Amino acid sequence: MESQPQTTCSHKQVSANDFSIRVARKGDIDEMIRLLQYLFSHEDDFHFIPEHCHKGLEILIEDDNSRVLVAVRENRVIAMCSGQQNVSTAMGGKSLLVEDVVVNAQEQGMGIGTALLNNLAGWARNQGCKRMQLLADETNKKALDFYQRRHWGTTKLICLKTLL
Repeated sequence: MESQPQTTCSHKQVSANDFSIRVARKGDIDEMIRLLQYLFSHEDDFHFIPEHCHKGLEILIEDDNSRVLVAVRENRVIAMCSGQQNVSTAMGGKSLLVEDVVVNAQEQGMGIGTALLNNLAGWARNQGCKRMQLLADETNKKALDFYQRRHWGTTKLICLKTLL
């Protein structure tokens, strides 16, 4: 997997502490699992199973068509997001499925989630992706407001699933 340089973000919203965004490493997985536990507590469709999260993160970190980013402050992972490339026949090219956008509750409202998504969008553009899309829990008003403020549009599509 190609490495991406570490990006230091010093936003005026982040008071005294700066944070950096970098590509996740396997050594970050335990901290990312704690973030996923927080995220899944806000989603009705998923049950938190640490072993599944660990395996999924390992797969994503090793996959050249995926990107997992973490935001770090004082050597602690405080936020994360991931993206997986797929092909959109509607777009006639690649798109990116965004998942697991989560910021530690104490760190929210400081521009960290926005910085993660912007960084992921830059990577997606460099990979030739023409669109990013994500699924959000319809009952998570805080998350829906976050995406709406960043000009993410809704669709008339619904998500369907089946287990294999």
